[in-house]
Amino acid sequence: LLELPRLEKNHSKILKELLDPKGMHGQGKQLLEIFLDRIGFGHLKAKLVGAHVEVKTEVWVTEESRLDIIIRCFPWFILVIENKIGSGEGSTQTQKYWNWLKTQELRSDGERILIFLTIHGERAGAEQAHRISYLHHIRAWLEKCLEIVAAPRIRETLRQYLETIEELRDLRKESANGDD
Repeated sequence: LLELPRLEKNHSKILKELLDPKGMHGQGKQLLEIFLDRIGFGHLKAKLVGAHVEVKTEVWVTEESRLDIIIRCFPWFILVIENKIGSGEGSTQTQKYWNWLKTQELRSDGERILIFLTIHGERAGAEQAHRISYLHHIRAWLEKCLEIVAAPRIRETLRQYLETIEELRDLRKESANGDD
Protein backbone atom coordinates (compact mmCIF):
# COMPACT_ATOMS: atom_id res chain seq x y z
CA LEU A 1 0.00 0.00 0.00
CA LEU A 2 2.83 2.40 0.76
CA GLU A 3 4.60 1.62 -2.54
CA LEU A 4 7.92 1.52 -0.68
CA PRO A 5 9.78 -0.35 -3.47
CA ARG A 6 9.07 2.60 -5.79
CA LEU A 7 10.84 5.17 -3.59
CA GLU A 8 14.49 5.76 -4.47
CA LYS A 9 15.16 7.27 -1.07
CA ASN A 10 14.34 3.95 0.64
CA HIS A 11 16.67 2.04 -1.66
CA SER A 12 19.44 4.58 -1.10
CA LYS A 13 19.09 4.23 2.68
CA ILE A 14 19.36 0.44 2.53
CA LEU A 15 22.30 0.51 0.12
CA LYS A 16 24.09 3.13 2.22
CA GLU A 17 23.69 1.05 5.37
CA LEU A 18 25.02 -2.09 3.66
CA LEU A 19 27.92 -0.30 1.96
CA ASP A 20 29.02 1.57 5.08
CA PRO A 21 31.85 -0.24 6.92
CA LYS A 22 30.41 1.27 10.13
CA GLY A 23 26.91 -0.04 9.31
CA MET A 24 24.80 -2.07 11.70
CA HIS A 25 25.56 -5.23 9.70
CA GLY A 26 28.81 -5.69 11.66
CA GLN A 27 30.78 -6.90 8.62
CA GLY A 28 33.20 -3.98 8.45
CA LYS A 29 34.45 -3.38 4.92
CA GLN A 30 33.50 -6.83 3.60
CA LEU A 31 30.18 -5.85 2.02
CA LEU A 32 31.76 -2.81 0.36
CA GLU A 33 34.58 -5.01 -0.96
CA ILE A 34 32.08 -7.45 -2.48
CA PHE A 35 30.20 -4.52 -4.03
CA LEU A 36 33.39 -3.16 -5.61
CA ASP A 37 34.07 -6.62 -7.07
CA ARG A 38 30.55 -6.93 -8.47
CA ILE A 39 30.60 -3.56 -10.23
CA GLY A 40 34.06 -4.03 -11.76
CA PHE A 41 36.18 -1.97 -9.36
CA GLY A 42 37.70 -4.78 -7.29
CA HIS A 43 41.14 -3.21 -7.68
CA LEU A 44 40.02 -0.53 -5.21
CA LYS A 45 39.66 -3.02 -2.34
CA ALA A 46 43.35 -2.67 -1.53
CA LYS A 47 42.82 1.07 -1.02
CA LEU A 48 40.33 0.37 1.80
CA VAL A 49 43.05 -1.05 4.07
CA GLY A 50 43.79 1.51 6.76
CA ALA A 51 41.86 4.22 4.92
CA HIS A 52 39.08 6.41 6.27
CA VAL A 53 35.84 5.47 4.50
CA GLU A 54 32.75 7.65 4.65
CA VAL A 55 29.37 6.70 3.17
CA LYS A 56 26.53 9.24 3.01
CA THR A 57 23.18 9.74 1.34
CA GLU A 58 21.46 12.90 0.12
CA VAL A 59 24.58 15.08 -0.15
CA TRP A 60 23.80 18.48 -1.66
CA VAL A 61 26.24 19.58 -4.37
CA THR A 62 24.28 22.54 -5.74
CA GLU A 63 21.14 24.35 -4.63
CA GLU A 64 19.10 22.05 -6.88
CA SER A 65 21.07 18.80 -6.89
CA ARG A 66 22.01 16.21 -4.35
CA LEU A 67 23.93 12.97 -4.61
CA ASP A 68 21.94 9.86 -3.74
CA ILE A 69 24.93 7.97 -2.31
CA ILE A 70 28.56 8.97 -2.00
CA ILE A 71 31.45 6.79 -0.83
CA ARG A 72 34.69 8.58 -0.03
CA CYS A 73 37.83 6.60 0.65
CA PHE A 74 40.33 9.29 1.59
CA PRO A 75 42.51 10.00 -0.37
CA TRP A 76 42.09 7.19 -2.90
CA PHE A 77 38.68 7.39 -4.48
CA ILE A 78 35.23 8.96 -4.53
CA LEU A 79 32.33 6.87 -5.79
CA VAL A 80 28.96 8.49 -6.46
CA ILE A 81 25.81 6.45 -7.08
CA GLU A 82 22.93 8.11 -8.91
CA ASN A 83 19.97 5.90 -8.03
CA LYS A 84 16.94 5.83 -10.36
CA ILE A 85 13.97 3.56 -9.74
CA GLY A 86 11.49 5.12 -12.15
CA SER A 87 12.11 7.09 -15.27
CA GLY A 88 14.28 9.99 -14.49
CA GLU A 89 16.49 12.85 -15.37
CA GLY A 90 19.66 10.76 -15.51
CA SER A 91 21.11 12.54 -18.49
CA THR A 92 21.35 16.01 -16.99
CA GLN A 93 22.00 14.86 -13.44
CA THR A 94 24.85 12.53 -14.27
CA GLN A 95 26.64 15.24 -16.22
CA LYS A 96 26.26 17.65 -13.29
CA TYR A 97 27.58 15.02 -10.91
CA TRP A 98 30.52 14.21 -13.17
CA ASN A 99 31.41 17.90 -13.31
CA TRP A 100 31.23 18.03 -9.50
CA LEU A 101 33.36 14.89 -9.17
CA LYS A 102 36.09 16.49 -11.28
CA THR A 103 36.40 19.29 -8.70
CA GLN A 104 37.01 16.95 -5.74
CA GLU A 105 40.51 16.69 -4.34
CA LEU A 106 42.19 13.31 -4.45
CA ARG A 107 45.71 12.02 -4.85
CA SER A 108 47.05 12.37 -8.38
CA ASP A 109 46.39 8.64 -8.88
CA GLY A 110 42.97 8.78 -7.16
CA GLU A 111 39.82 7.67 -8.94
CA ARG A 112 36.51 9.43 -9.47
CA ILE A 113 33.69 7.00 -10.18
CA LEU A 114 30.14 7.80 -11.19
CA ILE A 115 27.63 4.94 -11.09
CA PHE A 116 24.19 5.14 -12.70
CA LEU A 117 22.00 2.54 -10.95
CA THR A 118 18.65 1.64 -12.50
CA ILE A 119 16.38 -1.38 -12.54
CA HIS A 120 17.79 -2.71 -15.82
CA GLY A 121 21.00 -0.71 -16.29
CA GLU A 122 19.70 2.05 -18.55
CA ARG A 123 22.05 4.56 -20.15
CA ALA A 124 23.11 7.69 -18.35
CA GLY A 125 23.70 11.11 -19.86
CA ALA A 126 27.36 11.43 -18.88
CA GLU A 127 29.46 9.02 -20.89
CA GLN A 128 31.75 8.69 -17.86
CA ALA A 129 28.94 7.10 -15.85
CA HIS A 130 29.13 3.34 -15.34
CA ARG A 131 25.77 1.64 -15.71
CA ILE A 132 24.71 -0.99 -13.20
CA SER A 133 21.34 -2.59 -12.50
CA TYR A 134 19.35 -3.75 -9.53
CA LEU A 135 18.32 -6.95 -11.28
CA HIS A 136 21.86 -7.99 -12.15
CA HIS A 137 24.57 -6.24 -10.13
CA ILE A 138 22.75 -5.46 -6.88
CA ARG A 139 21.05 -8.85 -6.78
CA ALA A 140 24.38 -10.66 -7.37
CA TRP A 141 26.04 -8.53 -4.67
CA LEU A 142 23.33 -9.28 -2.11
CA GLU A 143 23.44 -13.01 -2.91
CA LYS A 144 27.21 -12.99 -2.35
CA CYS A 145 26.74 -11.06 0.91
CA LEU A 146 24.32 -13.77 2.09
CA GLU A 147 27.17 -16.28 1.78
CA ILE A 148 29.31 -14.49 4.37
CA VAL A 149 26.83 -12.91 6.79
CA ALA A 150 26.09 -15.08 9.82
CA ALA A 151 23.82 -12.79 11.89
CA PRO A 152 20.21 -13.98 11.47
CA ARG A 153 18.69 -10.47 11.44
CA ILE A 154 21.09 -9.26 8.75
CA ARG A 155 20.57 -12.41 6.67
CA GLU A 156 16.79 -11.92 6.87
CA THR A 157 17.15 -8.25 5.90
CA LEU A 158 19.22 -9.27 2.86
CA ARG A 159 16.63 -11.89 1.87
CA GLN A 160 13.79 -9.38 2.21
CA TYR A 161 15.67 -6.83 0.17
CA LEU A 162 16.27 -9.41 -2.55
CA GLU A 163 12.48 -9.94 -2.63
CA THR A 164 12.00 -6.18 -2.94
CA ILE A 165 14.36 -6.12 -5.90
CA GLU A 166 12.21 -8.77 -7.58
CA GLU A 167 9.26 -6.41 -7.08
CA LEU A 168 11.21 -3.86 -9.13
CA ARG A 169 11.10 -6.30 -12.04
CA ASP A 170 7.30 -6.30 -11.73
CA LEU A 171 7.26 -2.51 -11.43
CA ARG A 172 9.10 -2.27 -14.74
CA LYS A 173 6.54 -4.57 -16.39
CA GLU A 174 3.67 -2.42 -15.05
CA SER A 175 5.27 0.72 -16.43
CA ALA A 176 5.78 -0.89 -19.82
CA ASN A 177 2.09 -1.90 -19.92
CA GLY A 178 0.93 1.59 -19.00
CA ASP A 179 -0.48 0.43 -15.65
CA ASP A 180 1.69 2.82 -13.65
